[in-house]
Amino acid sequence: MKTLFRYFTGCLIAGLVCLTATPSWAISYVGGDVLGYVGQTGAAISKSLTGLAGGSDAAPVDGDLVIVSWCVAGNATPDRALTIKTTGGTDYTLLGSEMFANDGNTTNLRVAYRFMTATPDTTVEVSEAVAAGTGAVTDAGAIHIGVFRSVNATPLEQAVQLNAVLNTMVVDPGSITPTTTGTYIYVVGCGSNSIGAVHTSGDLTDFRSATAADNTDATIGGGYHAWTSGTFSPATYGGGGTDGVSMSHAWLIVALAPAAAVEGFGGSNCGALMLLGVGGC
Repeated sequence: MKTLFRYFTGCLIAGLVCLTATPSWAISYVGGDVLGYVGQTGAAISKSLTGLAGGSDAAPVDGDLVIVSWCVAGNATPDRALTIKTTGGTDYTLLGSEMFANDGNTTNLRVAYRFMTATPDTTVEVSEAVAAGTGAVTDAGAIHIGVFRSVNATPLEQAVQLNAVLNTMVVDPGSITPTTTGTYIYVVGCGSNSIGAVHTSGDLTDFRSATAADNTDATIGGGYHAWTSGTFSPATYGGGGTDGVSMSHAWLIVALAPAAAVEGFGGSNCGALMLLGVGGC
């Protein structure tokens, strides 16, 4: 059962108008997953959605928001077009734009989301649009998954913040300033270098990171923050492997708005609200 989030101002006229403000549901974290892949071509990569950890459930259910971040490294390669799809071929909805950091070690990062339906997906497929897989047998890739419950059907509380950065694989995310109580913030970053290692974070909850070693290594890391007030500026990632001026990275921050509860409570519904612990009726 969803947890009714926090704020009601009570009744204007008892039994007639029960709420003076629209309530919302509290976002909760369902779980996350992360995995790296050596370079490969020929077919899309299928990743299970049923091995989530760190949250309430091992798999998403109807209405859950699944965010998938797909990163591919390269060695002086052109900009690649990445894809994130259901097993049936439906594209996930892109967050912001796909990023490309064009350095000696290139980084492509695509982040997209999908709300689960009454028959939740059990897998997601990630790929490169031309050669499939990671796009080359020498270039590694990595995926990060974050799943959230009770996110608004219009999920963006603020415009997405993102950047592709040259001359370093050290992920240093920007900042975001939500204004809606109950907002959750999802942060992901990916670096490309020759000797990768997992990232670390000092301020993101359930931070998960993976690296894949190939001629060019890809390392991804992500987590979330339950926002309360002010501007949130995630700390610079630690780890990540050997840095250098030919390395690159990309990052993205998205603020998720809480779902609006069912509107129109009033009259006979006041009794039900009181049973939920909402006073004033």
